[in-house]
Amino acid sequence: MDKKLTYALIIGILTISFSIAYYFFAFLPTNEKNRAVQEAKEKQEIIAQQDLENNIKCKEAGDKLYNAKVIEEEEFNFYYDPEFRFNKNLNTCLYKGKSTEALGFSESFIQDVYSNEIIYVWRRNESKIDIIGNEQDFNKKYTELFKN
Repeated sequence: MDKKLTYALIIGILTISFSIAYYFFAFLPTNEKNRAVQEAKEKQEIIAQQDLENNIKCKEAGDKLYNAKVIEEEEFNFYYDPEFRFNKNLNTCLYKGKSTEALGFSESFIQDVYSNEIIYVWRRNESKIDIIGNEQDFNKKYTELFKN
């Protein structure tokens, strides 16, 4: 009977030891990893939701600015091709637009919707000669600001 009791104790101790080892070396690390992955996924979803909300607010504010410009300057300028984008790095809404004046001048610009500040302008006359800025610099600035 002593041998059976000894074997039973040894088997019991080994079973408990393996269970504890499994818990600390297999179950917990996997559980921690899964939790970290889930937290990262939730954080990405929150950021994506914030980006979507910022872009919706930006579009709404941009549409108001665009419509105000169209109404205010309808006799002198024709505005077209508006594009709005929230820039996370600058934490502001940007408006890329184009206009043509009655005198034949055309203009492409990037404007901060919230501050109404013009960030970059490319303007040319009716003969397509650059007066302010140039197309290459404008496109570079546009890519830098709108593709973040």
